[in-house]
Amino acid sequence: MLLRGGKETIEGYLLLGGGTALWSTIEVASKYLGGTFTPTGIAAVRFGLSSILLLPLFWKALRRDGLLGGRVRERAFKLATLGLLGITGTFLLYHLSLDYIPASSAAVIVSSVPVFVAILSVFLFKE
Repeated sequence: MLLRGGKETIEGYLLLGGGTALWSTIEVASKYLGGTFTPTGIAAVRFGLSSILLLPLFWKALRRDGLLGGRVRERAFKLATLGLLGITGTFLLYHLSLDYIPASSAAVIVSSVPVFVAILSVFLFKE
């Protein structure tokens, strides 16, 4: 049942498995790199490299969908600010925490994020 559905389904599961494998190593890799690089450097390289690799794909999708007109600079600035503060800032603190706690503890705490989102959504957004 898992691989039923053709080549696209198999490729999808393989990509998902690869992404999961890479994601699950971030704590150990960050802890290992912590002896060589600063947490700020790890976060900067992680998101700088991701941005460089994904920007052409993002730009191509905007062009394909006709979303490059009008207020694209304003939207891009807001999106970049949100990414810098929300994502990069969060993971900077995460990488800093690995200097003080074991990688296994960091993995458990980060994996609990959906629980906190569900709880806070009830109080903040009445969901």
